[in-house]
Amino acid sequence: MMAKLAALSLLSASALLLQSMSVLAQKISTLTQDDLEKPAVVKAWLIENGARADKTAAKEFFDLGLRLKKEQRWALATKAFGGSAIRYPTPQALNEYAEVSIRDLGTRLDAQHVLPLYKSAMAADSVLHLMNEKEKKATQNDLDCLRLYMQSKKIQPDCRPLQAYGLSK
Repeated sequence: MMAKLAALSLLSASALLLQSMSVLAQKISTLTQDDLEKPAVVKAWLIENGARADKTAAKEFFDLGLRLKKEQRWALATKAFGGSAIRYPTPQALNEYAEVSIRDLGTRLDAQHVLPLYKSAMAADSVLHLMNEKEKKATQNDLDCLRLYMQSKKIQPDCRPLQAYGLSK
């Protein structure tokens, strides 16, 4: 009888250990802020981890970012959208992160930082397919007009990122 109890106890302990190992194996790392500026990294991360990403926390950060954006609290909105994007980099989170980053920069336009975020939004959408055609076109326009500005300092009138920065009407 004692041998049966010992075997049953050992079996139970083994099952708990296997369950714990399974839970640990399912944990995924979040992206870094630097990763968000690397479209290939964002795309690869979504392919590998998108189904297991912490979408609940990402949505909470995203919703907080929307509230802070409405209040024009740019620095905090930047942190909130960045927090959302490192947990689950949706095109919407990356686009919002780019836009509020521009507004938060205030005295200088760091297109070198913002341009990759728009590229990452497009890369994320190639995996998630969350943007409609209008959103895709708007994101591509943001990319194109920022590229043009970086190359020639030419300002297009319908460039949303430059409008957010105050360079275009």
